[in-house]
Amino acid sequence: MKKFIKWLLMAAGLLFFLVIAVALLTTDDETSEKTSAQSETKEKEPVKETEEETIDLTEKYAAFAKSFVPKWTDETLELSDTSYVYIHEHYTLFPAFEKADISKVKKMEDTSVSVKMLNKNVTPYYKKIVSFEGSVVSIEEMPLEESEDTVSLLHVIDDAGDSYQVLLFKGSGDILEEDEVRFWGAPLGPSSFENVSGGTTNVQVFMGSHVEKLY
Repeated sequence: MKKFIKWLLMAAGLLFFLVIAVALLTTDDETSEKTSAQSETKEKEPVKETEEETIDLTEKYAAFAKSFVPKWTDETLELSDTSYVYIHEHYTLFPAFEKADISKVKKMEDTSVSVKMLNKNVTPYYKKIVSFEGSVVSIEEMPLEESEDTVSLLHVIDDAGDSYQVLLFKGSGDILEEDEVRFWGAPLGPSSFENVSGGTTNVQVFMGSHVEKLY
C-alpha cells in the first residue's frame, strides 16, 4: 500500500511538472508571436516626417500666375522663367496691398516703355514696371479655389485702340465696365482671342500690381 501511494505521488509530481513545462512553452510561443506581430506592424507603419513641409509664401503669387496665365489665355501664353523670378523677388508688389508698396510701384514705373515697343518684342521688358490707362471693356472678380485670395481680370483698351489684359491677385474695388482706369504692372507677353465680331483681338498681358479709377 505504501509503495502504491509512493508511486501515485511520484506520478502526480511528474504530471505537475509536465503541466508547468507545457504552460511555459505555450507562454513563450505566444510572446514570440506577439513580438513578431508587433515588429511586422512597426515595419508596415509609414514613417512620419519629423519636419513639416515649409511653404515659401513669397512664391505664392508667382506660382498662381504660372498656373493661371496659360488657362486665362487659352494656352497662347506661358509665364516666362524671368517673369516668375521677378514676381517672386518683388512679392510685395504683385499685388501691392499696402499704401507704401503702391507708392513704391508707381515710382518704379518706366515711362520710356510704350505699347509699340512691347508689341515689337516684350522680352527686354519682363523686369520692368509699366503703366497704361484706358477704358474697361470687361472685368471679372472671383475668389481663388482653396485660397482666401481674390483674382481680378481686366480687359482695358486705350484711345488708340490698343488692348491690355491685367491679371491682378486682389480686389478691384469699385471699378466697373466702361470706367476709365490706370494700371501698373509687369509685361508678361502677347496673347490673342476671338472677339464678338468674329475677328481676333491682340493684347499685351500684364501681371498687375495696382489699378485705380481715374474718374
